[in-house]
Amino acid sequence: NIIICDDDEAQVVQIERFLPQENGYTIFSFHSGKELLSNLPQSCDIAILDIKLQDTLGTKIAEKLQAIYPEIDIILISSYPISAKAFAAFIKPSE
Repeated sequence: NIIICDDDEAQVVQIERFLPQENGYTIFSFHSGKELLSNLPQSCDIAILDIKLQDTLGTKIAEKLQAIYPEIDIILISSYPISAKAFAAFIKPSE
């Protein structure tokens, strides 16, 4: 299963078109962190998360998903330009 969570519906449609559904993956699309967390699939292999959602940060959702699905691969995306240094600071683990 693949989760997509992005508040930009056009972005979600583009990602869905790109993903190979014929390989047996089921795609679950959400437009907010709250919607995603309220409708989690039983299993998930990959999550594609917008870094900045309207209701939360994709990194916070990523932490929750990793706790639920320990083997999940997470891809963070953004439509905003971001430098590597800023991104590293953004995802720095809390101490």
